[in-house]
Amino acid sequence: MTLAALSVGQGMALAAAAGLIIGAMVNWAAYWWAWNRRHISPWSPAHPQAPPRRLADRIPLWGWVGLRRETALHGKGFWIRPIIVELLSAGGLAALYWWEVGHQGLVAKQFDALAAGGAPPGLLTAPAWITVATFASHALLLAFMAAATLIDMDEKTIPDQITVPGTLLALLLAAAAPMSLPPHVTLSATAPAAGVEIPLPPQVNAGGAKLLVEPLTLAAPSAWPAELGGAPRPLGLAIGLGCYATWCYALAPRIWRRRRGLWFGLQVLLARAARELTRGPLLWIGSAGLAAIVLVWLAGGAGWVGL
Repeated sequence: MTLAALSVGQGMALAAAAGLIIGAMVNWAAYWWAWNRRHISPWSPAHPQAPPRRLADRIPLWGWVGLRRETALHGKGFWIRPIIVELLSAGGLAALYWWEVGHQGLVAKQFDALAAGGAPPGLLTAPAWITVATFASHALLLAFMAAATLIDMDEKTIPDQITVPGTLLALLLAAAAPMSLPPHVTLSATAPAAGVEIPLPPQVNAGGAKLLVEPLTLAAPSAWPAELGGAPRPLGLAIGLGCYATWCYALAPRIWRRRRGLWFGLQVLLARAARELTRGPLLWIGSAGLAAIVLVWLAGGAGWVGL
């Protein structure tokens, strides 16, 4: 049985269980990826002065009850926030599944608007695998955002361990599974560049147009322009490479020195950025990413539209 074939209740239960595990990993990241690491999560090495960790300490929710024995090391009530994080993660993902998959909250009103009174509300629906793909993408995003938020609350910083892998993973997901992007419902006389056609019931008159569910693109709500397509059209490739190259440049340290004039400051800034971009890890992130963009552009199709 696939996830898309589950009942809403089963899907919510599975989402809640996944949320507990994700919440535990968020807690680990919030303490271990911070600038000042703390030996609080049971998934990180124990504090040198802490008693030996037990297997039960790694059970979500329940494990924090046992870890109260480390209060003298981490502070009074240190275990309360991690429990709240895991509870909110479980409840939040279950609620998100209920809304996005069970009630198709991202597409239901779009369908009703396009039906223009020709069909009762709820008659038109998207295939379950589309809403499940979008839900999974949003669950992943929420996990990264939750860890970033907790670290930001603690230290007023957001580490590269979150932003860089999160961005790369999002790009990979968009290319490999374009329908994991927010869905857009439209009527069109042509086949979609990416997405699926939804059969129309007899009582809905679309004037010969097709009802389509597409991933939200930079052209939405307009149709995907042919000039942004894959090979051999160069415009889309230039935009993709330009966006990625700009992001890589933004990852490089940039120091602006004004005391010796504008030109000297610009030279120092560009030289420092060039040095960082031509050695690891930015060299590997940049070269591998640019090559991957070219490969997806050569393949074209829905993957390129998503990317």
